[in-house]
Amino acid sequence: MLGNSPSQVKSNPHPATFAIGDPEDRLSIAHAMREGYTLTLDGDGCAEILKADGTAYHVHEWQCDCPDAQGRDGGSYGVNGHRTCKHVLWIAQLYPCQYCGSTMHLAEHTTCFGETFKTFDCPTCKNAVDFGFIRGQRRFRRVQARQQAEQAGREAANV
Repeated sequence: MLGNSPSQVKSNPHPATFAIGDPEDRLSIAHAMREGYTLTLDGDGCAEILKADGTAYHVHEWQCDCPDAQGRDGGSYGVNGHRTCKHVLWIAQLYPCQYCGSTMHLAEHTTCFGETFKTFDCPTCKNAVDFGFIRGQRRFRRVQARQQAEQAGREAANV
């Protein structure tokens, strides 16, 4: 864990924007793979990230145990008012395939009419799922988890 005091934590995190599939963009999953990281999903929002030097980080329910996340109130990057680290951003670009169990990757496609859309594509079985659909599922699960935590807190207060 980093020994950062609150004054050392940047008040405004870097924007978490990245170019899909760009190995030069350090927030892109393509960059992580090129740099020798191994990412093993254990469900959506849970993974082990292994660096080439053998260092392992674990993400559970979108929370990472890396020094950046632990020392900077979630990480150096901002997403929708929340802070996160690059490891969480990387696994957000992955999704477990419900058909073959492989790992789907975020991809961007352009139609013949010039419209661009995002999908999660499975390299094994060629399954594709709309990014917006997965984003909606992830939001629903976050809201559901928050409501369950609030309910558990109310029940604990009544005991």
